[in-house]
Amino acid sequence: MTKTEGIDWIDLADVRLEEQPRYRWGEWRLRPRFGDLFCKRYYYSISLDSCLGAAQILDWIAQISHKSWATDAILADLVRALDEIIDLQGNACGWGCEPPDAESRIRRRLAGKGINLTTEKHNRRTRRANTTAQNV
Repeated sequence: MTKTEGIDWIDLADVRLEEQPRYRWGEWRLRPRFGDLFCKRYYYSISLDSCLGAAQILDWIAQISHKSWATDAILADLVRALDEIIDLQGNACGWGCEPPDAESRIRRRLAGKGINLTTEKHNRRTRRANTTAQNV
């Protein structure tokens, strides 16, 4: 700490900053209350309870890649969002293998971030909304 004209200055390198939860990655928004990633611009939702294993996650990435609106930036942001939310290598596909307890690891990770997994009723609504946006 240094003093300048009666003011204590703290060396910023010594201050630990608390990590703030992130909710936005480009066009994608994390909606913890609904348990989904939502692309508001194209009104498209990915329910995180359908991302409980490596194959499911890869399926979503492939599905989005086939959308006419899926730019490289939208795909990159989706992968970054999924990685930051789920910790893909730590919980879904580290060393190229899905751990046998991947689903429980991912569920714990989501719960630890305050993300509600959705109900079947919400999943049906999401599927209907996505069907209308599917070929846009």
